[in-house]
Amino acid sequence: CCSQATGCSVAPADAECDALQRRFLTGGRQRSAVARDAGTRSRRIRRAVVALLLIPSAGLAHAEPAPPHEIQGFLEGLVGDWRGQATRTPRGPLPYDIRFTRTPGQAVAGVADPGAALHHWVFSRSEEGLRLRFLTTFRGNTAPIWLSAGRAVAGTYQFRAEHPPHLRVRVTPHTDRVHIQVLLHGEAHVEIRLVRQ
Repeated sequence: CCSQATGCSVAPADAECDALQRRFLTGGRQRSAVARDAGTRSRRIRRAVVALLLIPSAGLAHAEPAPPHEIQGFLEGLVGDWRGQATRTPRGPLPYDIRFTRTPGQAVAGVADPGAALHHWVFSRSEEGLRLRFLTTFRGNTAPIWLSAGRAVAGTYQFRAEHPPHLRVRVTPHTDRVHIQVLLHGEAHVEIRLVRQ
């Protein structure tokens, strides 16, 4: 609400803010009923537009979980040896071979060694749906990042992290290949292409 024009330095509540702006804009004079109604309509329209803009992003935060049979198919499809290439990384293209194996607790895990660090990938089923535990040992890191995904959309699972919230991992599995994209702030950071051996 507060702006340089009103000279206000503290953000008051909406009603107080509206009164301050009205006094500033009218030079302290009361506005006519027509002007007040127009201002009210304008505020309602702004609030409605903001609400409509927020609806799609709210839906993304709580994606519908994938059904158990879909998760099981995804996990089973990863098991095996994959020859790969990280085609886009901050360090340029790197080899990215990985072997995914079943682990206790219905998880599938694999480790890739692209050179500067080991990358540990653990995919599993949870009450919320499909989960990914990712750990890179880059610069001595030992803290994994937990991500979760809902149903696949157009064949791609989009994993989202709570912390850091700007991290996304897209996994598009096929019978003979897997495409993985790591996005930071919506921009491609790493791309990995795996081919079944």
